[in-house]
Amino acid sequence: TWHAWQDIARLVRLVVADRPGSNTHIPEALAQHLDNLGKHVIHLPFTPLNVSATDIRQRLAKGLPVDEQLDPSVAAYIRQHGLYRNTV
Repeated sequence: TWHAWQDIARLVRLVVADRPGSNTHIPEALAQHLDNLGKHVIHLPFTPLNVSATDIRQRLAKGLPVDEQLDPSVAAYIRQHGLYRNTV
């Protein structure tokens, strides 16, 4: 459902990270397109974490702690740049 997915696949290396409950099956059209380009999807080798980016953004917007969900350097960067603050 990505807009211009063929262009995205041509321009970047696609990397997949497993998440609990997610399906990392590569759609056939994408697999064929990548094969034609001589590319493949890279699967990140790590233990999946039960972490939701949406939940983290919501917690940050509410000023709630995210110490257990984010690396300290990432949390510091977000604070330093005022990202995900609730502006309403």
